[in-house]
This record gives sequence, structure tokens and C-alpha cells, in this order.
Amino acid sequence: MVFRGARFRLDPTGEQQGILSQQAGAARVAYNMMCTLNKDILEARSQLYSTLIKDGKTKDKAKKELKAAAKEDPSLAIVWARDFDKNYITPERNRHKHAAQRIAAGENPVDVWNPDEERFNEPWLHTANRRVLRSGQKQYEQALDNFFKSQNGSRAGQKMGKPRFKTKIRSTDSFTIDAVDVSSSTTLIRDIGPKDHARYKTGEASTGIIADYRHVRLSHLGTFRVFGSTKALVRQLDRGGRIKSCTVSRSADRWYVSFLVELPIEIARSTPTKKQYKAGAVGIDLGVKSLAALSTGEIIPNPRFLRTADKKIKKLQRKIARCQKGSKNSIRLKRRLARCHHELALQRAGYLNELTSMLASSFSAIALEDLNVAGMTSSARGTVENPGKNVKQKAGLNRSILDISPGRIRTLLEYKCTDRGVELQVIDRFFPSSQLCSSCGSKTTIPLAQRIYHCDVCGGVIDRDVNAAINIVYEAKRLVEQKCSEHSAPEGAEDKRPWSVHLPSTQYVDGLYTRKRQGPSGHSS
Repeated sequence: MVFRGARFRLDPTGEQQGILSQQAGAARVAYNMMCTLNKDILEARSQLYSTLIKDGKTKDKAKKELKAAAKEDPSLAIVWARDFDKNYITPERNRHKHAAQRIAAGENPVDVWNPDEERFNEPWLHTANRRVLRSGQKQYEQALDNFFKSQNGSRAGQKMGKPRFKTKIRSTDSFTIDAVDVSSSTTLIRDIGPKDHARYKTGEASTGIIADYRHVRLSHLGTFRVFGSTKALVRQLDRGGRIKSCTVSRSADRWYVSFLVELPIEIARSTPTKKQYKAGAVGIDLGVKSLAALSTGEIIPNPRFLRTADKKIKKLQRKIARCQKGSKNSIRLKRRLARCHHELALQRAGYLNELTSMLASSFSAIALEDLNVAGMTSSARGTVENPGKNVKQKAGLNRSILDISPGRIRTLLEYKCTDRGVELQVIDRFFPSSQLCSSCGSKTTIPLAQRIYHCDVCGGVIDRDVNAAINIVYEAKRLVEQKCSEHSAPEGAEDKRPWSVHLPSTQYVDGLYTRKRQGPSGHSS
């Protein structure tokens, strides 16, 4: 089984928007309650660990003693989601429910529920859905697990800090609802899903199974209208897919729902077409001047979405800086700024999805570089003792690199190539693809500003990025052939070798395209 996601933008009414905000707030409260409980425990564990290290214990021995101490002392034991739900959430919900019943019976609310002493103004936790509260607990548990993995080195990337409290302003509104069967007699009756796979909520104006591609049911929240069509999701479910959960989130002023679908591997994955085998393999060199250069000679332009929206973003940021902090005008401008950033992200995501879908559907194999994006976009500011050089220029280059999202391109290609049966080979980041001649293989170091590659050995002249893309695809082909010995294709299947390379028939010379020279036999496909 494999997992795939289907994301839709919701079109909620004003009342439904309020319900979604309440559910996100309930998940945030559960997250903060669990964070409050574990905060003191994490501090006590940190102090004990520091004490053991000062006493001369090694890190491994200190961790073992800390683990043994946590089994004996409950004040050092982390409370995870299951125990928290049983020992803390359930009693708190019962207390809220009992207080609400007493207030409804006519007792003085101050005697039953004093807002000055309680965390909330009135009892309400018993009205929140258990699955929504469990979503907040799982979010904290995942954040805590990431923190521990980051500390012990099993999680890549920079060190993560301890989970901190969520606020309405700083945090993203989101919650996840796990799917359950309403009836075990048929899989069509569910509390989460689109057309023909879910019923309207009891009490709504419409009844029966949802019959169009413009509505989805989100469990106890009811039925929501969506932008676009759910036909692709319905097709996956008809072929044997199963919805595991749905995640509702808000970006700027827009609400989205993402369905997690479990699919059998034989349904999710296909094989390359004859057209893809005929096209062969392609190497991709990502860049800033042009988004990508293909080994076929095609140049994909860089849309530079950030540069287009930068003027509007800076104007809104200046207006916000001049407003009084916390005023209604500043809140209104921050919403406009968030919407501007969200629209920018949508433009970039849409362009990259179209690009990667085109690449994964056009070739039988794809070669990429393993780029170190974090290192490429590191700051050049330096320190007080050793200040950096060309800091402003490097900052602009960093923004341009992040605008093309090279890591996102690789992520999209990985799963799209898997679904289409296309081989994806990632070569080492230290391979000098831009310094090798794609015709003779000699090495010539050229500066970054020089966009045309001139070979001093064979006299070849070619676009720098196209030259790098050709070297990338040949290096990937070499790595694949090194792993498995090359077998001769059966008779009639000579054109179905996924790593057959087709070089461009033209060569870039002084701004014009001329016929390309014939390369050595070692580079023939």
C-alpha cells in the first residue's frame, strides 16, 4: 500500500467558517494543555541530565541513568498522547460537563465556574469533538518526538528546540480527523469522503449519499462545498483506495482540506509509455537565470514569482511598520500581507507541479543533482571579528535560489516518477557537472558569471547549463550501469532502454544555435 494526498480549497459559509475556527482552537487548546504538563517534566529531565554530565558521566551513561530514573520517578516521565487523553483530558471534560449542567440548572455561575480562577471563561471542553482534541495531542506528540530525534542525531537538519505554546497569531490553524466507518455493511457509507463515498450529515437540508463532485463531508462538521472537482479522488476510491484521515488547515483567509488516501501499489503505479521510452533519459540542471536546463537542449525559463510580488510585499510591510502595534489597521494589513504571500506560494506550487508532471510524463528516466540547498543559501554576514563580503549580493542570490524551490522540485519528482514507473537517479553533489566538457570530458574551471562553456581541448562551445545537464545524465547512466550489468535488450525492444540518451542536435554559439559536433563514441546512446 502507498499513501497519496488530495487537497481541495473549501468554500465555507460564514457559519461554517466560525465552526472551523472553533475546531482549530480546540485542537490548539489540547496542544497547549499537553505542552503545559510536559514543560516542567522536560526542565527537570534537563537539569538531571546536566548534573550527571557535570559529575563526569558520559552522554550514553547519563541517558541510561535518566531513563532508569524516569521509570521510578513519575515527575521525570514524559506524558504521551494516550496517557494524557486517559488521565487528563477525560477528567477535565467530565468536570466541564458537570459544571455546565449545574449552571444550566440555575446555580450561580461564579460559585460553579469562577473565570478569575479558571483557565476558560466558561465550561466548554465537553462540547469539543474527541477526535479534534486528539489531533492537538498528536501534534504535540509529533513535535516532542522530533525534538528528541533531533537531539540524539537520528533526525537530519538543524537542532530543534522544545515544543512551545501555540497562539492565534503565530500558529497555523489546523486539525486532523481520522476516518471511521458509519456502517460496516458497505464501504460507501462513511463520515469522511466525496461523491458516492459519504452521506450528508444527519439534520442537513440534503439527505442520502453525496451525488456531485463539488461537495465533501468532513465527519461531524457536516458537508462543505469545494472549489474544483473531486473526480480524481472519487476515481481513486472507486479503484480500491481508502480514506484514512482528513486535515483541515487555514492559509491566510482560505480554508483547505487534505485527504490521506491509502492505495494498493498496483493501482497507484504504472509503467512508462512507448513515447517515454523513445524520448529516453534526460538530465536536469537547476539554476537561477533559467529554472532548469535539460540535456535535450531545452531551456525552461525562471518565472521569478518573488521578484514580481516583491514590490507589493515591501509596500505592505512599510505600512505595517508605521501602524500602531495591535491596532485594527495593522491587523487588516497583516491579513493582506498574508494573502499576498499565500498567492505567491500558490503560483510557485502550481508552476512546479506542471513542470514536474511534464518531465515525469515525457521521459523514461530522469537524472538530478543532490543539491545542498541549506549550504547554498547560508548567510555571508560572518561575525564581528570576521565580517563577510558582498553580503547584500549574497542575500539576493539566496532569495533567488529559494524562489525556485530546488528541494520541492526533487520531492515532486520522486513521487511522480514512482507513480509513472520512471527511474530517478540522483548524482553526488560534488560531481563537477559545470566544469566538464560534455564532448571530450576534459575539465575547465569557469566562473559563475560566464554562461557559455568554451572547451580549451576540443574547442567546443555550448551553453553552460545545457553542458551541465548532459554531464548529469551521463553520470547517472554510469552509476546505474555500475549497479547492474548492462543486459542486451530482447529483439524488438531496443528502443525500450530507459537510459538511452539523446543529445541536442544544435549547439549554442554566441547567442545563435548552430549544428552540434558529433561527440565521442563513449557518449553515444
